[in-house]
Amino acid sequence: NQAERLKHIIKREITGLKDRRAHRKCEQMLHETEKRARALIDSSRDAIAYVHDGMHIYANNAYLKMFGHEELDDIQGLPIMDMVSNKDHSKLKEFLRAYAHGKTTNSTLELSGQHVSSKQFKINMEFSPASMEGESCTQIIIRDQTLSKELEQKLSAMSQQDLLTGLY
Repeated sequence: NQAERLKHIIKREITGLKDRRAHRKCEQMLHETEKRARALIDSSRDAIAYVHDGMHIYANNAYLKMFGHEELDDIQGLPIMDMVSNKDHSKLKEFLRAYAHGKTTNSTLELSGQHVSSKQFKINMEFSPASMEGESCTQIIIRDQTLSKELEQKLSAMSQQDLLTGLY
């Protein structure tokens, strides 16, 4: 016998239903976007890793290959310090402290990487804030400096020589 109250309750329930459906659709779109982003990261030529509190939580195949690891399980929970040479540990620690507290405007760092075979190589690490599976973390993109030097040498040679005739 309270028709106005019933109308209000029905309107509220219908609005709630629409909101829940919209929320479900947004969640589905978010999961699809995350899946596409992960596929892009995995197919990237650049080495990409996600680190939380100095520990690896995810890395793509290029990252694993760069440091000589076979599977993601090999580095999950492994400190980022294990990926750089001992001489650069203090430099990385200092940078990570400053980056975590927002005291640095620079988001790149040049270090010597450490392969599992103890071979060292120059790398350029680019840091940016990210989120992985709902947890805030840091995305690290690493570019191998030896590849860019090789490319620079090839470009220099190509600019001095005619590709068709081979003449300088």
